[in-house]
Amino acid sequence: MESKEGGDQREGSDEISVVSDPGTLVIDETQDNDYLDPLESKLDISQDTSVVAPTVLVVEAQIEPRPPHEGAEVPFDVVEDWAVEVRPSTQPEILDGIDGWQRVKSKKRSKSMSPPPHGGVRRKLACSSIEKAKELLLRSNVLTGNRAWISCQVLGCKVTFSNLQDFKTHMSKAHTNVTIEKVKCLKTGCNSLFTDHKECMSHLALNHPDYVLRHDVRFFDEYFLQR
Repeated sequence: MESKEGGDQREGSDEISVVSDPGTLVIDETQDNDYLDPLESKLDISQDTSVVAPTVLVVEAQIEPRPPHEGAEVPFDVVEDWAVEVRPSTQPEILDGIDGWQRVKSKKRSKSMSPPPHGGVRRKLACSSIEKAKELLLRSNVLTGNRAWISCQVLGCKVTFSNLQDFKTHMSKAHTNVTIEKVKCLKTGCNSLFTDHKECMSHLALNHPDYVLRHDVRFFDEYFLQR
């Protein structure tokens, strides 16, 4: 038997010829079988004809996830704090009605954790401390004038006064060359100076209420009476 070039099918033959393209099998349509298994059928194949079965190569590869390029949107699960809708944003968002508290995007947050105190609560606590400090200082003899608490600063002069205005008048008439010493803030680390004891006490109540509340009214009376 002679085969034609290009692997053409031979006329009048029931055999199978293989085309030049490997992996392509040409079946004679004159066969009665719907399916012809080349391995089970009896083939008369010459030395010049070869049967090449298609080769299937199975490759297992593990694909590592590539990091997203800069600017790409990355989906993430966010546990919302205080039932507030959270949208992906590059800038932290300030919650309405909360001063200084920013929305926190956390992946895990215990439900038992309570939200931080409201800004209004902090202001109320600060105002409450200031009011208590004022009430304490208002009982001082420095402000009531019930006791002579100002003494002349000049050596040898033992005159005392119950109010600052009388003291200033005395200093301007009896000791014209003496400069009235300024009053320094009682709190350590504060370098504020005042010409009036009342100004100093007002400063303490407004700026250092915690310091005032750590002492009683006698502490301030004795401090200013010694001056």
